[in-house]
Amino acid sequence: MERKNNSSIICDDREAAVCLLAIRSKTAGYKQPVNRVFWDFETEQKLAQAKNEIDEQAHQNRLDAIRKRLEIENQDCWYRPSAYYWMGLKDH
Repeated sequence: MERKNNSSIICDDREAAVCLLAIRSKTAGYKQPVNRVFWDFETEQKLAQAKNEIDEQAHQNRLDAIRKRLEIENQDCWYRPSAYYWMGLKDH
């Protein structure tokens, strides 16, 4: 193989050319520093968005559990005497 202008490589046979294309396609995102910065930024944004969605879903699940617990307590609260009864402030 010969180097020409430090940017392109001239291959003598097809196998070397195919191998070189495979290597270039794998590292295409990192070939230019600007592309790498944008790719890293996009990846970071996607990860942040996924984390926010997971956190929001967990928060909603917690709120749903609290709502269900409050509904159950409100349904059976009339079975129990009030706190005033236990403190002796109320007869019935």
